[in-house]
Amino acid sequence: GDGWNSNVHVYPKNSEARVQKTVVDANKHAETNGDSQATSNVTYTLDGVIPAAPQGRQLRDFKLTDSSNSAELRFAENFVKSVKRIPAGQTEANAEELDAGTYTVSAVNADNLPANKTNIAQGADQAFNIVVADPSAAGLKPGDTLRVEVEATLLQAPDQNIENSVNESGIFRDPAQDVDDTTFDTPNDKVVTHIGKIRVVKLEIGRA
Repeated sequence: GDGWNSNVHVYPKNSEARVQKTVVDANKHAETNGDSQATSNVTYTLDGVIPAAPQGRQLRDFKLTDSSNSAELRFAENFVKSVKRIPAGQTEANAEELDAGTYTVSAVNADNLPANKTNIAQGADQAFNIVVADPSAAGLKPGDTLRVEVEATLLQAPDQNIENSVNESGIFRDPAQDVDDTTFDTPNDKVVTHIGKIRVVKLEIGRA
């Protein structure tokens, strides 16, 4: 627009909030009455990069929000399989499990859908949150990756495309003034699993 932005945040280079979503869906099929659970369960990986707080600020309530369509994905009770910290510049081999007491997992429902709808999964009507209330106390540092692995069941999507997206958000707090800045968030990062239906008909052709 053409108005003034009086709430400007300046971040150190390479420390902005970033989020990424991946899925392992090779040889997976949407659930039907004849399919086993193993063939319809997929694993999603949610990666959120911890941003550096501006001078005089502290990061709090760092959150990953996963959104999907309830007609396409179902989450079981214990759908979160792991929550890890990958130190900045390191790989999965250096990942450390976060203490379960440093984060919370919300239920999967419509109340948790993010305000930022950019690139959100089509028809999203359910979401869950992974929230780290005090990233510093949890051992998270700027540039670290918060990696969350979750499991979901593929359902029969009407359009044959099952979409899932993740959004990252948080709050910078001014401890000296005991006030919070405006919540920041990222556009959703989305992955799509393409499924299809095939009908196999076996015919016996008689000999002349």
